[in-house]
Amino acid sequence: METYKCNDCNGTGVRFEFANVFNGVCFTCNGQGRIKLDINAKRPVVIKQHVLKTEHGFDLNFNFWNTGEIQVIKMTDEGSEGVRSVNIDQARNLWKNPKSF
Repeated sequence: METYKCNDCNGTGVRFEFANVFNGVCFTCNGQGRIKLDINAKRPVVIKQHVLKTEHGFDLNFNFWNTGEIQVIKMTDEGSEGVRSVNIDQARNLWKNPKSF
């Protein structure tokens, strides 16, 4: 089964900002530092995540699911401001022009 480096912990298995919770073990990869690509999983699983930090006062979180779905979440200091399901071309366009979200 193919695996990818966990983007939440950068492959370390530890998230230092959560050191006081279960010694900082990354919940995304369960401390393994890798995320498995399991296209036959019985439930949806995020297999890749990318965060685009923008200069516009918000970030875009790109979540790639084992189901083939791509979700883009607009995050501000107050929290989530919207979620869009997009195809790969739309995701590329949002990456290039985040203000179009």
